[in-house]
Amino acid sequence: MPTTTTTPGGTVGGCAGALTIPADGGVFTGTTSGASTLAGTCATSNAAPERVYAWTPATSGTAQIATCSDTDTNYDSVVYVRSGSCSAGAQVACNDDAASCFTSEPNDHHGSRLTMSVVAGQTYFIVVDGYATSAGTFRLAVTAPNGTLPTATPTPTRTPTPTVTATATPLPVCQNATDIPAAGGTFNGTTSGASTLAGTCANSAGAPERVFRWTPATSGVATIHTCDGAATAYDTVLYLRQGNCSSGPQIACNDDTASCFTSEPSTYHGSRLTPSVVAGQTYFIVVDGFATSSGAFRLTVVSPP
Repeated sequence: MPTTTTTPGGTVGGCAGALTIPADGGVFTGTTSGASTLAGTCATSNAAPERVYAWTPATSGTAQIATCSDTDTNYDSVVYVRSGSCSAGAQVACNDDAASCFTSEPNDHHGSRLTMSVVAGQTYFIVVDGYATSAGTFRLAVTAPNGTLPTATPTPTRTPTPTVTATATPLPVCQNATDIPAAGGTFNGTTSGASTLAGTCANSAGAPERVFRWTPATSGVATIHTCDGAATAYDTVLYLRQGNCSSGPQIACNDDTASCFTSEPSTYHGSRLTPSVVAGQTYFIVVDGFATSSGAFRLTVVSPP
């Protein structure tokens, strides 16, 4: 059996008390108590306290996260995962009750189990919450892609702020470009303020933008898009500059792409690029808007295989 690690005590929950766990995962025990600050979407959990773990896997693939334990988990847990930012990042997985996932409550399946795809270098925030007002002790097992649980796990360290933020920093946009991992990932943000950049494929000189800095580790064809009918709320324009944010050559630009939806009903106002990129070369991804359009967006960057 893997050795479990008891997380440090105290009353700090939520994002302010996020605990960093190793890239290869592990087994951790803890207790939820205090006030509720977060909630998942798969069950009512906005009245239950939670504990948060920050995890940055070293390998991409399928991971498993679970609170199944008929000895160490003694309440009805809800587990969800957010990408990039603890408080504002996109929820990428959520589970309340999983089949054959027992707790110490007799004859129930009130433990939670997630099986999800993760990207190496991307920070995920694992939230151990409770159904309704449920709270108590839990056992959290995090299994990294292609891995097994280690026999010993170092004590987690408290992280006062998220390691990676999914929202871009304030203007000026080029000086404050948000770095993203070489392997890419999914990031949420909002465009607001004044326009400082413009693409060539559409009128975007009157819309604000956000900039992401990316240096891929492999050469080939990448996919970059804002196609998300839930998280992208406006008519985006997406373009890619090489080497320099403000004056580098634009190597790709797109306004509207077929079957690339936003939350505007029945529109293809999302943007998709499939540029050829070179390993070690820095690119600046600009999320802009058509005319004066602005709002919330979800940017997905898929590195060449």
